[in-house]
Parts: sequence; C-alpha cells; structure tokens
Amino acid sequence: METLVILAAAAAVVIATILVVRTMVRAARPPLRLPHEDAMIEDEEDGLMDPIAAPPVSPIDRSAPILDLEPVERPAGKPTGPRSTER
Repeated sequence: METLVILAAAAAVVIATILVVRTMVRAARPPLRLPHEDAMIEDEEDGLMDPIAAPPVSPIDRSAPILDLEPVERPAGKPTGPRSTER
C-alpha cells in the first residue's frame, strides 16, 4: 500500500515536470509582430506616429463663416418638445 502512494507521488512529480517544461518551451517562441512593426522599432521614431499612411483629410470646412447662436423665440400658446403635435 505504501509503495502505491510513493509511485503515485513520483508520477505526479513527473507529470508536473513535463507540464512545466512544455509551458517554458511555448514561452520561448518569438513574439508575433506585424510586418512593418520591426521597421518602426528600428527607426527609433515615435511609435505613435505611423509613417506609412498620410494623415486623413479633415471633413470640417475650416474656411466657412462662423455663425452666432441666438435663442429661438417661440409663440406663447404653443407647447414645445417632442410630444407637441400640430392639428
């Protein structure tokens, strides 16, 4: 009976050792990177700036005149809001 306990403990140690070795081998693989990532790292430039793509064109028309906002006056007897209906 004592022999079975010792053999079970030895088997558990062997299995744990195999699992640890397999985990270490998997961790030894090189990290996955995109093709242009290595070039960006070697350039020693700012990693936040992407030198490959040009900056997008702004959809905002900066040459348009700026309008002043003024409150809209409502007639006294009409309700306002999404539930108001005209009949």
